[in-house]
Amino acid sequence: MDFELIKKVESVFNQGFMEETFECAGIKWKIRTLDDQESTWRDRFIALSSSSSFLSEKRVPTLAIAIREIDGKSILEIFHVDKKPQSDEEEALIRLIMKAEKFNDDPKFEAAFALKNTLDKLPSAAIDVLFAKYIALEEKSNSLLNKIASDPNFFRVTSDKGPDTGGQALRDGQDGSVAG
Repeated sequence: MDFELIKKVESVFNQGFMEETFECAGIKWKIRTLDDQESTWRDRFIALSSSSSFLSEKRVPTLAIAIREIDGKSILEIFHVDKKPQSDEEEALIRLIMKAEKFNDDPKFEAAFALKNTLDKLPSAAIDVLFAKYIALEEKSNSLLNKIASDPNFFRVTSDKGPDTGGQALRDGQDGSVAG
């Protein structure tokens, strides 16, 4: 396995993931843009109905997987399910989490599911504020990725015969064949 090449690819594209910490209602929230696996997890909670409800239904599951910390404590730490419940409500939540379908055996998805259940109880206005912060972060990330992709060298294809700028060598017949 070529770990050096894998690290190179990750270093280019991981620039598009962004994290941000902000304060809302006296609480510090740390959010991060989603990867494909996290987006897939989120999409399981979105009903396929009208487009207006799609956007509304997308907010809580997106936040549940995007929020990484609350007041400096990681979501995994807050929703750690191995601890003894302190109340009936906490015990019911733990049972719900344990009953939830596993998603790639990753504890972050169990914690996100628990956070989703908590966020579902918040007023819509609070979700609006948190989701607006996430959307702003996602727009920054997309802007950075577009900047990376617009670099003229980003899509440059090279071969044994040297760089090929968009297939120009083939159009010029430099591949050993006769053009035309």
